[in-house]
Amino acid sequence: MRPLKRVSADKQSNAKGKLLSELAPNEWIGHIDVPNEGDTVVVGSEVYCSGWHALEDHESLLVIASIVAEPVGVSLTGSIQRPDVVLAYSDSKLENSGWSIRIPTTVTTPNLRINFALLTLDGAVRAHIGSRSVRVVDPTVDTVTAGHLDLPLTGEPLARAGVVVSGWATSPIEPVSRVDLYVNGALNQHCRIGVTRLDVNSVNYPFGFVSGFECLLDLTSIPDAIRSIELMAICETLSGEQTIIGKQIYDLKPRDVEIASKLVVLDRFPLPESVSRTEQEVIPIESDQRLNVLIFTHHLGWGGAQLWLHELLKQSRAGINYHATVIAPRTGPLKVDLENMGIEVHLSGDIPLDDISLYQDRLDELCAWIMRRDFDVILLNTFLAFPGATIAERMNLPYVWAIHESWPPHLIWLAGFPADSVAFDIKAITTRALGSARRVVFEAESTRNEYLSVIPSESAIVVRYGVDTASINSYCLAVSKAEARRNAGLGEDSFVVLMLGTIEPRKAQSLVIQAVASIIGLYGHLRLVLVGASDSPHVVAVRSLIDALQLDDVVLLIEVTGEIYQWYRVADLFVCASDVESLPRSVLEAMCFSLPVLSTDVFGLGELIVDSVNGFLYRPNSVKEVVNGLKRVLSLDSSKLVEVGESAKALVQTRYDSKEYASVMVSLLSQCVSPE
Repeated sequence: MRPLKRVSADKQSNAKGKLLSELAPNEWIGHIDVPNEGDTVVVGSEVYCSGWHALEDHESLLVIASIVAEPVGVSLTGSIQRPDVVLAYSDSKLENSGWSIRIPTTVTTPNLRINFALLTLDGAVRAHIGSRSVRVVDPTVDTVTAGHLDLPLTGEPLARAGVVVSGWATSPIEPVSRVDLYVNGALNQHCRIGVTRLDVNSVNYPFGFVSGFECLLDLTSIPDAIRSIELMAICETLSGEQTIIGKQIYDLKPRDVEIASKLVVLDRFPLPESVSRTEQEVIPIESDQRLNVLIFTHHLGWGGAQLWLHELLKQSRAGINYHATVIAPRTGPLKVDLENMGIEVHLSGDIPLDDISLYQDRLDELCAWIMRRDFDVILLNTFLAFPGATIAERMNLPYVWAIHESWPPHLIWLAGFPADSVAFDIKAITTRALGSARRVVFEAESTRNEYLSVIPSESAIVVRYGVDTASINSYCLAVSKAEARRNAGLGEDSFVVLMLGTIEPRKAQSLVIQAVASIIGLYGHLRLVLVGASDSPHVVAVRSLIDALQLDDVVLLIEVTGEIYQWYRVADLFVCASDVESLPRSVLEAMCFSLPVLSTDVFGLGELIVDSVNGFLYRPNSVKEVVNGLKRVLSLDSSKLVEVGESAKALVQTRYDSKEYASVMVSLLSQCVSPE
């Protein structure tokens, strides 16, 4: 939702900023929400106009829209509820303050200047609300793609480091297939598209809800002699129309050699005397001398990395075969499962990251708690568990670090945190801690290679991730596909495409929705099931996109759930559209269910899938690539899909069982305690 703004009538600016209950008679507050200035609308469609207003005297009013003094639309005010206005102004009298007008576009003119006024029922003007210019275009002759390069800001000097590039691009008649970023005239990368932009006028742009794009631009290797660069963003629609949506020249800052040197010379923080361990403080462990592992994780909710840890602890029988304690910032649905295994869960609260002194103080508190327990080794789950590495260093405990994120170390801070939200010294000690780990474990060789600049090669190893193949086999024997379809309300004749995972821009569900919309006329039996919905703004955007494209009968949106096997069972095809993945659990599970997988060729996925043998690969960040991939799969005989699915299952059954990786991980932890 756009920020609410206050506007005032001519010579009544004293009303601005007041609540309705504070206004004198004839004073008013209000706003034109849509259209935005300069919006584009296709000839023959309607210009949707809406906003809100309020007057203290509650007189019956009209909002009238006019073009060149000719009335073109009218709305009786007080007929639309606006709970957002009530919330913003803390005044319940604003509950029915909304209005809306639809203006048809029957004549093509370059611009329409729409004026809005507030009238009494007898036609007297109470206030001039304002005006908006709207561009009317004919898609057969006009270029209708619109967009903007938002970041970096115009004139902003850029550091020779990671830089966030973002903006938006959309068309009123077809999806934007991709956005390319050029640096000094050369293609640098395909941007992530489908990013939430609830501020883009979705009435004129049905794809506007997800019209954002973004990428991380790496400027660390730009030579010192180059003092400026030109960035240019070009979007291409599904039909191939290309438009430059942003082109700017930016100065580059001089390289800061002093900061670079800090990464090397920063000394280890000493362990404060206040948390030094004594024999009297240690809480005794059972006398069986079992391994005692402390685990740091960033989250206890559903998600690939969290489920990796859950599966590891389950298959290795943590709490029975060895002691395990998990530290996480806050609770989540996995907490109960872990405790039922006999694993202690300690909630640490969020650790401040913007101030090194506050960061150290919080680590002191955690050290005091940890030092009273006789831990042997520490396991860090994901890069985001990095505070545990500094704690391990301070306590002289060996640690194993499992990194799931496929971002290089110097860019991962921008990928995982808002810009400048993590203090430089915290980044520095974390970088050093990466090199001090006994083992750094990756899911894919391509991800491992991203870290070899800061980790000794002998410490960086790949351990293949796995899934519980036995439980999947048991489920398939117990529940038939037909039964699963009946339970889900899906017809047996439907071709069901499944995407399972947190609904977020990185996983590109919105690209698949737009691709399905473009081919549903050819494949009417196609159904798309998205499992992983929440109350996030991006899910709101995805829901709005489905409504705008009238796909309610085609796309099924399912909330985040732990009961996922039923959805694999109903599917005919699994799609992974992510632009960054190491080796997603969901793909392995789908393959174990004998599902053919259509996946982006990124990081570990290209190491897992052989195209047309045990799955299908395509290039990420492109709606057209998704369209072509879906058409490719849908054109195959069912026997070929069965063959690919069975090949996928055989691979997972033999090489990606979770019992194997659990055994390897526990062995690594044990070797840290007894290297011999």
